[in-house]
Amino acid sequence: MPDKVNVSKVALLARLNRRLAVEGQRLRATRGKRAVQDVGNYYIISNENRIVAMHVDPVKLAREIGALQLFEEADGF
Repeated sequence: MPDKVNVSKVALLARLNRRLAVEGQRLRATRGKRAVQDVGNYYIISNENRIVAMHVDPVKLAREIGALQLFEEADGF
């Protein structure tokens, strides 16, 4: 079986944001310890800057929406 292709963190986040843009959403990384406790390391916001989803796992989300194929794996998460 061939090895999986590595996808960088930057590339995966770009893929996710391109897919989410169609729905008027963006994936954001949290800054600050308190914010991480409140919304997790990653969260999704709408175009109106309202939080749509908290505690998002970028790799899981990418697999769900087809931004990461089965033969690919993500680095840095």
